[in-house]
Amino acid sequence: MRFRITGDCVINNEASKNPYVRTGKTKNGDAYETFSCAIKAAKNNTVFAELFGMKSDTIHTMDSDNDKIDVSWEDRFDDEVVAKVANYKKNVINITDDRKEFVAAYDAVKYLVENVDKVKGQRIIITGQVNKHVYQGKITDRFQIQNVYLATEDDKNGFKCTDMFYFSKDSFDTADWREEHKLIINGWIKTYIAEEKKNMYVPQTIIFDCSKVDWDNKKHRNRVNYILKQMKCNLTDDNKIKVSVGKTIYAIPVELTYFNGAQAEEITLEDLSPNQREAIELGIKELKDFASNVYGERITEFKLKDFDLTGDYSEGAVDTEIKLSELEEELFEPKKEEKLDDIMNKPTQAVDNDDTEEDDDDDDEDLFS
Repeated sequence: MRFRITGDCVINNEASKNPYVRTGKTKNGDAYETFSCAIKAAKNNTVFAELFGMKSDTIHTMDSDNDKIDVSWEDRFDDEVVAKVANYKKNVINITDDRKEFVAAYDAVKYLVENVDKVKGQRIIITGQVNKHVYQGKITDRFQIQNVYLATEDDKNGFKCTDMFYFSKDSFDTADWREEHKLIINGWIKTYIAEEKKNMYVPQTIIFDCSKVDWDNKKHRNRVNYILKQMKCNLTDDNKIKVSVGKTIYAIPVELTYFNGAQAEEITLEDLSPNQREAIELGIKELKDFASNVYGERITEFKLKDFDLTGDYSEGAVDTEIKLSELEEELFEPKKEEKLDDIMNKPTQAVDNDDTEEDDDDDDEDLFS
């Protein structure tokens, strides 16, 4: 699952319980270093990301022709070697006037650590991979950094994630649709599982959030129906969802947004203190001035925003002709008890700072964000 996120970079200091840099050695004695940070796409939406690098005698990578190649540790800075390695296998860091490309992630980590003041508190763009991390029988998402850039004024804060999404007729959960207008879709993505050393299906839940939709607005309603049609569903006249998926597994490339924070809640005058209500009565304040101070429970979710309707998917989701029983044969199920092999597998640490504020963007473009 590829991601791109733009926002403010938050860095913990080295004396923090969760410092921005961790060093050590693997069980094989190889030195490693990890850089971590938080990116705030909005003040109530934060992504924690990290970049892990390790020393090794040989770097196993790919060239620009997509062929496997080995690079000796001593040759990793050679210009011809760097140019030969495929872009998707390199780390690109552009946070100064000098753009850097690294064949070894270890060197990219060292560079970020040495130049941490260049990103701390700055608006940056991070691209990378969302990996499924298995620890103690649970699967969590880890945002692995590949490239880091300084953002420009034209770069809008936000999160974008893309992947192939697989679903069946039983993936659609409409329990929250009538009251909250949220469609829960329990499907799968296919990703590399390190302990199995192969690509496998992993459960993935995405949410089609229509809570901002004005159902009396024909354009809004048509947009909802269009999104549903891509997944072989449609909106009925009374705004219910009809699923027309067959008995096999369907697939479609999705674009998702990610939310990790506390959602702002609707408030009324009854929610305010007597002093706050008096300020409104006197015309000193408005109700909206206090809205950003009221938040619900912290949630983490991927929301459906759009699709890649190119190539084989020009007409929406495609029937893979894979039976559910066949998918289940390649479905990864983590063991209930799992030992921590080494410190590399520690879950990503959160930063200390946890300010929250509502992201007020309610136009058509963000209708389903």
